Amino acid sequence: MKFTPIRCPIGAMLLAMLFAGSLSAQDERNIRALEPGKPIERQIAASETHSYSLRLEAGEFIHVFVYQRGVNVAATLIGPDGKKLLEADSPLTMQEAEWVTHVASATGEYKIEVRVVDKAAPPGRYEIREEEQRKSVPGDEPRLSAQRLLAEAKSLYDENKADSYRKAIQKYGKALESYRQAGRLREEALTLNCAARAYTFISDYKAALERFQSALSIYQKMGDVHGEGITLHGIAYVHSVAGRYDEALRFFEQTVDARRRVGYRAGEGSALRNLGLAYDGLKRYEKAIECYDQELVVRREMKDRAGEANVLDKLGNSYYSLKRYDKAIEYFDRELVVRREVKDRVGEGNGLGNLGNSYYSLSRYEKAIECYEQVLMVRRAVKDRAGEGNGLNNLGNAYYGLS
Repeated sequence: MKFTPIRCPIGAMLLAMLFAGSLSAQDERNIRALEPGKPIERQIAASETHSYSLRLEAGEFIHVFVYQRGVNVAATLIGPDGKKLLEADSPLTMQEAEWVTHVASATGEYKIEVRVVDKAAPPGRYEIREEEQRKSVPGDEPRLSAQRLLAEAKSLYDENKADSYRKAIQKYGKALESYRQAGRLREEALTLNCAARAYTFISDYKAALERFQSALSIYQKMGDVHGEGITLHGIAYVHSVAGRYDEALRFFEQTVDARRRVGYRAGEGSALRNLGLAYDGLKRYEKAIECYDQELVVRREMKDRAGEANVLDKLGNSYYSLKRYDKAIEYFDRELVVRREVKDRVGEGNGLGNLGNSYYSLSRYEKAIECYEQVLMVRRAVKDRAGEGNGLNNLGNAYYGLS
């Protein structure tokens, strides 16, 4: 096959160079300077990266906090040569802080980039604050070492393996010692929460609760309601996965209250959903429906269509559990409209299956068959062989019901 060569006239090349230069200048203007004692608060969307500059002399120590206010961000420090020096990104946190602790090895312009970790997350706010900029002293080493340990622990955590979680816990423990030695309460609280999450994933719920409770005490002492909210959520989640739903209810209710106090609507919605799930676990379906109804208001207010579909699914299932099949059908129908709008094929297949089950329970087998046949089409399209098998089984049961 022959390809036609692309010819670029000199004028076009010069125009492209000029345009590229203007973009670079525009990027420079978008970089905001960080100054000690002058915090900057901004909203950030999943597609954005915010850049901040600070000039450091060789041997200077800096400590910069990024306070997350409903969005999980990562903070990356870049040196004067453009190379990445470190990244701060604690796992599963939208209400705590990231921080950058560093000693400059060379004089020059350094940059901190802030980006959203979850690309599907709704916009959220954060505050970046340069807390310290001074000459380094020997006593800074424990904090610098702790920063490195946190990065190593996060890499292990992300491997999502039991052994890796255990190794991460060891590193969190060493970092914790350093922060306690330096009297750094906020860093201590977040490190405790990170360790608690790792303990949760290896089902050591006692150790997880001990660390969450210690972190909660610190945040309450500091008057940090954001930190309280995410820690309370962690405590409630541990009780929930351990099957202690009454305790989970108590802490999820406190989570909802804390998140309402700071106006964190997305977090309020998540807490309401988990509160509903805890009521489901206790078979208190009417109370679960109350929670899901409140969450639905939040999701619609935020224009979170995917989240709205998930809530409609929960409402349908709760009504199904109450044997109110007509009401379940109403919610599953509404769910399917949203799933198709956001092109969620897997969710569409699940919704169709639940809709078919509801019709089956009403002995409306023809309608159930219609749904199960659509389930098969979706499962085959997404290459879900197990789901296809379940769909065939349900389809067979529906035809048997007709006989």
